[in-house]
Amino acid sequence: MKAIEAIIGRIENIIETHMSLVYLGKEFVLKITKPVDLGFVDYRTLEKRIETARKTATIDLAYCPDLGSRVIEIDGEPAILMRRFDSSKGLDRLYDQEGVTIAHGYQIGQGFAKAHKRARTSKEISEVAYQCIAGNWEELFFVTKDIAQAIGRTITEEDYFEIQREIRLFIKGNDLSFQERRDNGSFKQCHGDGHAGNMFVEDDKVKVFDGIGFKDEFSYMDPVSDLAFPIMDAIVRSKREIADAIKESYLKNRPEETEAVQKLLSFYICYRAFVRGQVSTMIANTAEREAQEVLLKEARNYYNLAVEYLPRRKE
Repeated sequence: MKAIEAIIGRIENIIETHMSLVYLGKEFVLKITKPVDLGFVDYRTLEKRIETARKTATIDLAYCPDLGSRVIEIDGEPAILMRRFDSSKGLDRLYDQEGVTIAHGYQIGQGFAKAHKRARTSKEISEVAYQCIAGNWEELFFVTKDIAQAIGRTITEEDYFEIQREIRLFIKGNDLSFQERRDNGSFKQCHGDGHAGNMFVEDDKVKVFDGIGFKDEFSYMDPVSDLAFPIMDAIVRSKREIADAIKESYLKNRPEETEAVQKLLSFYICYRAFVRGQVSTMIANTAEREAQEVLLKEARNYYNLAVEYLPRRKE
């Protein structure tokens, strides 16, 4: 604790998650990854914790440079140090208070566009992103049916199998387009988790933080998929005007992506909604009864949105 307080001053609060410890000082925040094996990611080696910290800080700098995220060492452990912000200004809270405006939507779109322009790419990123288009969906189908046991609880059997069928057909039918985006460097290291809980407003500007650095398959992607997350998040909250503002602003700042957005955005919105439906279902499986009902309703809303945006074959 002394080593941490030497960096951030007096510790005001400690937040523990399944994968990290977050120490809150008056002006700074320090995040340390725990040496645990969570199944989908293994942090037991120091090398993996260092790699994760570096990737997370790199993503955060691309999306929110003025948080100053950087990796430091604390007693031999890698830690991410960043400036603290006012958590009461989190975008999720502002949505609940009807405090998110069209202007905020434009800022989100512009911010993602700028981040995607400067985001790194490589042959490895491109290939991983390409393989994950189908791979992540197949994992979702398996987990939803066999682990989360969502069918009949939060998604109907009819909707599940329709989504599975149509998504597989869409991916197969658009494989050449996905290959072209892979080969021309369109796929990037993206944020990967751009929902309102990872955004805040400061000086009336929306800022994004806490990108996914722990698993390449969740951050190496088509930027249109990254864009789809905040758009989906606005739609599920019945804020379609904000979703439209995000899209409009993004295309204004990245007009070269107009064709890709028009062709692929619904596909990726469907994906983002399906993921959140599965996550909410799995959390509900271990929640207390009162919280469980809220989570199950939330999951149904996400799955219904996935059905709405499912790219179906034209008859």
